[in-house]
Amino acid sequence: MFLLAKKLEIESNKSFEKDGITTKQWLVLATIEQHATSLSLSDIAKALDMSHQNAKNIVLQLEKKGFATIEKDNDDKRTLRIATTAKSRSMWKKRNDLDRENIDGFLSPLDFKESIRFSEMLHRLLESIGKK
Repeated sequence: MFLLAKKLEIESNKSFEKDGITTKQWLVLATIEQHATSLSLSDIAKALDMSHQNAKNIVLQLEKKGFATIEKDNDDKRTLRIATTAKSRSMWKKRNDLDRENIDGFLSPLDFKESIRFSEMLHRLLESIGKK
């Protein structure tokens, strides 16, 4: 399972390379994009089960590349709020079809029923791990 995760990350990094981001950076952007508003750094770290420091490092890299903005929260100046930029949203529009193709390619050894079952099993495993 660990080998599969590592190989998926390597292949994903290759796919994201032309956009100038890594798989982990893509995950942070995806997490922010799932919400209608900006997220706090703590929310991102919690959603991705990573340390606050790791999340901050990734966000700082995204800011430097022009994919994210970092601002202090209006109500609590200690809280950093992260939002995506027009550059990030443009990348998402261009990548949608490519990302679907990459997922389809990964799942191509499985028939439709197997891919549905695989997805269900992954969700159960993720839920189980989150409860421990």
